[in-house]
Amino acid sequence: MSDRKLVDFDLKAVASHLRAVHPSKTAEHVAARIEAPVETVRQWLRLAARPGFCATLKLIGAYGPELLAAALPSLPDWAARALIAERRRAAMDELRRLEERLGGFHADDGERDRPDRMGDGMGAGFRGRVGVVPRARGDVADG
Repeated sequence: MSDRKLVDFDLKAVASHLRAVHPSKTAEHVAARIEAPVETVRQWLRLAARPGFCATLKLIGAYGPELLAAALPSLPDWAARALIAERRRAAMDELRRLEERLGGFHADDGERDRPDRMGDGMGAGFRGRVGVVPRARGDVADG
């Protein structure tokens, strides 16, 4: 006997997720992405039919762990790890895009060697005066 528990695939949540990913022409976009008939996808979105096994696999393949997170009330450990890895990859991709938009400027360029930023341990995400100790009048700045 297996210790795995059965979970129900929440089609309403899947439909909501697909509409969030494709706000306009949802059925057309999904159908093209998984190579399914548009009318079949429309029926899923209306909750009039459920995707079969192969279609479900295609949906998971096309939309990844985010779709599983929408579809399942609680994720198995392997799916949770995949979701975290996917979100981490997406965040790193976004960081690279932002750095490219800045023309190669990296978030912590020029900050690392400033005396008033050294040792604060906060990294580039904290640009305020966190960790800065005000100097008394007459103090000489380090070198």
